[in-house]
Amino acid sequence: MHAIASIRQLTQTEPSSRSSVNSLRVAFIQSVAHLGTRAAVRLEQATVLERYRSSFLRAQLPGPLLCSVAELQRALTIDAPWVAVLDADEVSPAELIALLEIQSASRERGMALQLIAWCSQSTRPAKLWHLFQAGAYLCEPSTQPEALLRACQSAARGNRAPLLRFSERAGFSSAERRAFLAECAGLSKCEAADELGCSQRTLETYWSRIFAKLRIRSTDGVVAAALRFAMLDPGSAAA
Repeated sequence: MHAIASIRQLTQTEPSSRSSVNSLRVAFIQSVAHLGTRAAVRLEQATVLERYRSSFLRAQLPGPLLCSVAELQRALTIDAPWVAVLDADEVSPAELIALLEIQSASRERGMALQLIAWCSQSTRPAKLWHLFQAGAYLCEPSTQPEALLRACQSAARGNRAPLLRFSERAGFSSAERRAFLAECAGLSKCEAADELGCSQRTLETYWSRIFAKLRIRSTDGVVAAALRFAMLDPGSAAA
């Protein structure tokens, strides 16, 4: 049911212009999963934070925070959009789930919290799916400070942009977009057809059109293409 609700929200979400991008707050998530090496982890993450701080300050944004998931929950305010940046390979599954729950709860309270995740070839598929369904921007670990700043500003302007931009750029119809999102959410063909209110034969027709538009022959290939698209810098991907 969570996956189905996620699809409905994706198709209904419009970019938000409530808050100025210039007032956005950025938090770098510090994992507390590695308690035995906390000092080393803190030093490494502080170094990463300093790498990006100057770019954010030049853009006249508040200095980024370095905090745990629990500390982020206490820091969130309603007067500015927030972006949480995390290392997908470092945070534990429990920390990621907690962060996604905070994102959902913040939306219900009228707050904007977007996610940006550094991912690598070794990032676990389960984490990728959670991030992808949450509308997170996926970045390479070597992302330059200026590119990360653009990603944060782009994320602050609207929800779940990578998925929607991919489907819009590919020219999907509304029904094709929902079929695509159902696949990303991991629904079976039967579940997807029920969610779209159509027969499985009609669902197959939608997918044949998607394959033709992308020149890709499998649903796995479409999802892989969407993941690669999401890994792009959001500024260039929207161009």
